[in-house]
Amino acid sequence: MLGVLLSTAGCNAPSKPHSSNNQVPEKHYSIVIDAGSSGSRIYVYQLQPKALDNMPEVTMVGKPKKFKPGISAMATDQETVMQSIAALVEHAKQSIDSAYWGKTPLYLMATAGMRLVEKQQQEKTMHQISSYLTTTPFAFKKAMIISGQFEGLYGWIAANYLDDQMDPNQKREALVEMGGASTQVAHVAATAGDRTQTRTYRGEEQHIYAFSYLGMGSNEAIRMTAVPECYPVGYPISDSQKGTGDCAACAKKVAQSFAQLCDSISYLDCLFGEDVHLDSASTYLAVSGFYYTFKALDFADTVRLDSLHVRGSRFCGKTWEEIQKQYDDSPEYLSTYCFNAAYYGALLREGYHLKESTVILSTNKVNNTEVSWTLGAAIDLEMGFEPDAY
Repeated sequence: MLGVLLSTAGCNAPSKPHSSNNQVPEKHYSIVIDAGSSGSRIYVYQLQPKALDNMPEVTMVGKPKKFKPGISAMATDQETVMQSIAALVEHAKQSIDSAYWGKTPLYLMATAGMRLVEKQQQEKTMHQISSYLTTTPFAFKKAMIISGQFEGLYGWIAANYLDDQMDPNQKREALVEMGGASTQVAHVAATAGDRTQTRTYRGEEQHIYAFSYLGMGSNEAIRMTAVPECYPVGYPISDSQKGTGDCAACAKKVAQSFAQLCDSISYLDCLFGEDVHLDSASTYLAVSGFYYTFKALDFADTVRLDSLHVRGSRFCGKTWEEIQKQYDDSPEYLSTYCFNAAYYGALLREGYHLKESTVILSTNKVNNTEVSWTLGAAIDLEMGFEPDAY
């Protein structure tokens, strides 16, 4: 269904909202700050409680605002981090009428970047941020580092809500998400288990498998495993070393490196070698880092693994000068797409064990709205569930 939706935006109309009773609850707002590894981004949502049976109807207010650096930099740059958080709060104040400030819940949720920070610094950072957020005019609830399972769960909720508002007559999509410090997967499971959360959406109970692999995000992976073959031809890795642009060799060496690293790094939730055999018949939606790399490789809405290798090899084989002239992205991102093409291919094949013929849908928006896990968080919180802390 998402394949049609992505190619014909807005043509796949979601099921009609309806309230479960005659008394319509008052609309209200919710604020979620995504404290990611590269920066913090604020999302403001307006919710109509129980407009979709037991679920709220949610719309994003304005556009999200991002400021750098991420809060994981608090130990070395506390002043700039706190200025960023203050700027996010100011953005929220401009987005919501002041009459609603005092009754608008505010959450800050940190993800994989903070999971990698030493425990004592984690506690100090969250305490400092909490102390500041209690002084804002909003109904501050909590600043916390959420578990990877809930990050994956929230992404899954957001994608499926945006697709069809959890219409019980439609099949749910699976989600694969790539972040800077971790990668997440989430899909419907047949039964409840250690890695599942059970929710009831519009009368249908679902067991959602969700897991996050810490240390397997693209920024961490390139830091730990990249070799010259993983950079475009001629890219200046250092004063004495340049990229050689061999996508196949990069993928092989990355997989070999992780086989060794997985046994030696305590925090690494290793995907290579784990028994994660997903249903290749499912529709997989690839978001975040997957989307931006696939876009750079000239994929449209759909990606096949066999063609990912071909396009990755083509990109890696270009000279750094050619790539800079052809693409508008900043060098910070351009230099990573060769590695990402190789890494993502290896990860999807040897980690998630998807077949070469598996069709992956790639997007950052569904029904013209960004697929952000913060939307899933706003929905889950409204339905009375609290996230697990890391």
